[in-house]
Amino acid sequence: MILSFRRRCFPLFWSLNSLVSRPTPVRSPTTMVPPGERYQLEDLARIAKRLKIVAKVKPAAPEALHKVPLPALAELEDGEAVVLLKVDQQAAGTRFLIQRGNGGRPEVWSADDFCGRYAGRLLLMTTRELMAGATRPFDISWFIPALVNTAGRCATS
Repeated sequence: MILSFRRRCFPLFWSLNSLVSRPTPVRSPTTMVPPGERYQLEDLARIAKRLKIVAKVKPAAPEALHKVPLPALAELEDGEAVVLLKVDQQAAGTRFLIQRGNGGRPEVWSADDFCGRYAGRLLLMTTRELMAGATRPFDISWFIPALVNTAGRCATS
């Protein structure tokens, strides 16, 4: 199997989305792609959805990326992927803060560099907890996911 930047970016993206406590899903043998093939964004979205993460592959024009919730996994023309951390719009031009999957330092790409490499698709992920945010009141609804899991396990025993 080709160990691509796309596969290396997913755990990095995973950790940037405050999902550090969850196991890295790409190491599981049940989520492996056939030998010689790369993980596609759709594969990574399916892995995330199995783990009850809200994930969506979305086409996005480079001009509209400042409106997208970041970080996001951006697909590149060469088949690789990078984590898009920030879009900085200035009078001098737009800059993109990028993190490659090789664990190096984040890079700043100009609009020309990014637009020349960007394939036009993003993988967006979040959790239900992050969607609710800090405004979610502390009440019985905090305990419902744990009750559902426990009830499901008790019913099958």
